[in-house]
Amino acid sequence: MSQFLALSASSSFRRSGSRSVGNFRFQYITELLTNCARTLFALRTLKQHGLPPEAGHTVFQAIVMAKINYASPAWWGFTSADDGGRLEAFYRRCASFGYCNNNTTIASMCDEADERHFSKIINNPSYLLFPLLPP
Repeated sequence: MSQFLALSASSSFRRSGSRSVGNFRFQYITELLTNCARTLFALRTLKQHGLPPEAGHTVFQAIVMAKINYASPAWWGFTSADDGGRLEAFYRRCASFGYCNNNTTIASMCDEADERHFSKIINNPSYLLFPLLPP
């Protein structure tokens, strides 16, 4: 089972961040934010020990944003408003620490990734999902 994705055959909401998908419980956002918060703590510790700000920004983009953007076209549509708010709050907190810019949002990044993915599907007839599109 993936480190981030935990699906169980229960439709109950036991943990914050769960989202019911059919008879499965979708917990990706909670696991994602927990993992990113750990990385953010490590970055703040490195910053206190002399990590230059530009290096902190680079590490943030390479680790935290890569985790958030990973497969976002697959999971973004299943996020609730609460989960989206939690992701945006985390991103704003990271911006306040100086790791990212405040001019963009998680929603805009995920929507852009979704558009890029859909463009690849509709422009490539040999793409696996192309036959599923309407004529």
